[in-house]
Amino acid sequence: MKEHIQYSMCWEDPKVMVEALNVSKNDKVLSIASGGENVFAILLKNPLAIVAIDSNKYQIYLLKLKIAAIKSLEYEEFVEFLGFKSSNERLKLFNKCRVHLSTEEIKFWLSNPRYIKNGIVHIGKFESYLNIFRRFVLPLALSTEQTKYYLTLDSIKKQETFFKNEWDNWRW
Repeated sequence: MKEHIQYSMCWEDPKVMVEALNVSKNDKVLSIASGGENVFAILLKNPLAIVAIDSNKYQIYLLKLKIAAIKSLEYEEFVEFLGFKSSNERLKLFNKCRVHLSTEEIKFWLSNPRYIKNGIVHIGKFESYLNIFRRFVLPLALSTEQTKYYLTLDSIKKQETFFKNEWDNWRW
């Protein structure tokens, strides 16, 4: 298996999943690791135990790195480390996290320093496809200003109206 992260974030709505599972403090839950966000959403319900599995061991490494970052970093460092803010300090922040990782996990991350340098929320194959879409396809239908405006809309109704009136054009 090649050393690939398929998903660096979960793209499903965890609220729907958590409501459907109706997790309680007495439950033992099995979850797919993926990008880890569903695991974290389940943990907010305080189950007795949770086990994360995945057919791709690198997804497990990613989840464990996110857990290590939560344990090791202050909030601002965590946001920076994940890749939500620009940073040249991610390798330094990784070094603060590695105490919570196995030797095999540390070896994986150190053999893929670009993953850390880019910010781990940007390294999945799926996120690469979204980046291509954002850079090359979306601008054919919307200007940068229109896209930024769309992202400020705070209701489904406003988003639907914008889509109908602005986005759903002949270029789209």
